[in-house]
Amino acid sequence: MVTTCVVHLITIAYAGDPKFQKYVQLVGRNLQSFDYVQEWADVTAFLTKLSRSFEIYSKFAVVPHKVTVTKRLAQCLNPALPTGVHQKTLSIYELICKQIGSNELVADLPLYALGLFPFMRNASLKAKPQLLGILEDFFVPLGPGLRPCLKSITVGVLPGLEEGSVDVTNRVVGLLDKLRDTIDEPFFFQTLFLIMITNSEQRESALKYLAQRLPVFTRQEDVAQVCGDDASLMARALAATMTDPKTLVLRAALDLVMTRFPLRTTVFKSKDLVLLMKHASEVVLKKD
Repeated sequence: MVTTCVVHLITIAYAGDPKFQKYVQLVGRNLQSFDYVQEWADVTAFLTKLSRSFEIYSKFAVVPHKVTVTKRLAQCLNPALPTGVHQKTLSIYELICKQIGSNELVADLPLYALGLFPFMRNASLKAKPQLLGILEDFFVPLGPGLRPCLKSITVGVLPGLEEGSVDVTNRVVGLLDKLRDTIDEPFFFQTLFLIMITNSEQRESALKYLAQRLPVFTRQEDVAQVCGDDASLMARALAATMTDPKTLVLRAALDLVMTRFPLRTTVFKSKDLVLLMKHASEVVLKKD
């Protein structure tokens, strides 16, 4: 709320500046040109004009017509467009993030998340490092400000763990580590377990990360350090992965349970242990 008020005050302060009015008009005209786009070369021309608008008036820490700007930028990350268009679009995102600062970014986080967070899955090998750079440099430093959209950004970057590039995989793991450390470790893992329950497409990537970062649990107190007091959430997440139709996910889930949760321990309550044993038995009976 305080951040939003600060941004509003900044906008009011600019309102009487004639150069700011020209800035607003220029961005508006450039946005109108998008209505006449017919092929990807036209998209590149549009992005060049829009980028130039921000470069000319870089002293203003706000984006005029920000809803339309972020909508058009998200459209320019359409997977049907060439990598060159995606890279140009990402460069404008980077330019904007530098220009507006963290207060404005936090206030308008949903607008910028709309295009950036889902892009990892469709990004080319050339565009992925650029996307990760933006997230590392401008979004991760927001710290607790990312809590409302932690699930979205986590779902967005997890596909990077499926990438064959070691560099991309390592950077994604590092980015997830930073999110865990700067926001709150229990909250981060709770979010990851919720993703495993609700988003089947991300289960394999989530299990890959957990295999690298979860310790071996020997008592319920160990669970509390990682994901708070709700060990049942972790049990439900693991049980959900054991219902997945993909063999690789089933193997990864069983491997995680066997290596991180020894049955001789009292990590899970009785009802959670029954749930895990039930689903694990069903997997074994499939004989895949």
